[in-house]
Amino acid sequence: MTKLETLVANYIGSRYAIQVGTGTAALTLALKALGIGKGHEVIVPSIVCYSVPFAVLYSGAEPIFCDVDPMTLNIDPESLHSVINNRTKAIIAVHLFGYPCNIKKIKEIADSHQLYLIEDFAQGFGGRLDEKYLGSFGVISITSFGKDKILDAGGGGIILTNEPDLSRQVKKYADILPFVPNKKIQLYRRFYTAIFGLLKVIDGDQVKWRKLARKIANIFQPLFLYRLSAFQEERIIAQLSAIEDVLTKRYSYAKFWKETLQHPMLTHLGYELKSDIAYMKYTCILNGLLSTDLLKPWDRGPITTLYPPMHLVFSKSTKLPIAESVAGRLINFPTSPVYSLADLKALKQRFIYMLNKAISQKFRSYKNAKYAERDR
Repeated sequence: MTKLETLVANYIGSRYAIQVGTGTAALTLALKALGIGKGHEVIVPSIVCYSVPFAVLYSGAEPIFCDVDPMTLNIDPESLHSVINNRTKAIIAVHLFGYPCNIKKIKEIADSHQLYLIEDFAQGFGGRLDEKYLGSFGVISITSFGKDKILDAGGGGIILTNEPDLSRQVKKYADILPFVPNKKIQLYRRFYTAIFGLLKVIDGDQVKWRKLARKIANIFQPLFLYRLSAFQEERIIAQLSAIEDVLTKRYSYAKFWKETLQHPMLTHLGYELKSDIAYMKYTCILNGLLSTDLLKPWDRGPITTLYPPMHLVFSKSTKLPIAESVAGRLINFPTSPVYSLADLKALKQRFIYMLNKAISQKFRSYKNAKYAERDR
């Protein structure tokens, strides 16, 4: 194994690690190494990064979506039973924004149906559950070092497993991935950002572009499926050496948001803050019918809105009530050490100001509409 692979494997507690250029490549190769492809289905949570269903599509399989727990936004284990069938081959358990999903219960269900459990801890690197590191629960696990991740090294991914046969299969696929020139990657990245930005402007918060989703995934494969560069490897190793300081800072920033961010329009998630959890973001839910409009000023920047309900992007008929009720109302506050506490205080003040301003404007618009209707 390379130096990076050895460091990550030893840190998480796995026997084997294989490095690739992105987390999406890591997940795609994990699926292929398990023999998952055309004619198979893979279960993923509806509230998740686009790269997860994209990776399933890249493997040739079909993403099937399950509902989420409103307390954590992670997979609701009980929702798995209704989507498992004879085509199902795996469950991808994601630790959304760093908070651990109920992976032990998910593993029980996977084992009872003889399904592979793939653990995606890209948003929770360094976090632990019952003294075990996230990434050590699945038959195969993946993580990412891309933008906004716990270790943001500008790119990179790792596949972990304790199975020698799986390790060899992953390595075989990894060795044939191309080295993509940096300029080409940057071009694809700008194009990708522009396409998604345009779709959001055109469609607002309504997901109407299901037919385009698969075409977009295929078009942007070069953005995700390539090998790790020496530059990326060096950056990840440098970031990894400071992981404990990073986790401590992120925990303190999560506490800041939990303790000081209060507003009638905001609901905090129901989980307890713990020092052994890696907080990629601190997430709240905006209340009320105005939430869609109130989120629009925060499409980009330190405070972000992420992830429409993916089952509505990729499926016409699936109904997942919890995901539909909370997706489109999520707002994510930064916990990255690149910010100072003073930065967070200023962000909070700005956010509360803009939130109150938006509510006031909406109230005036509603009142004027009522007056106009009365005068007709």
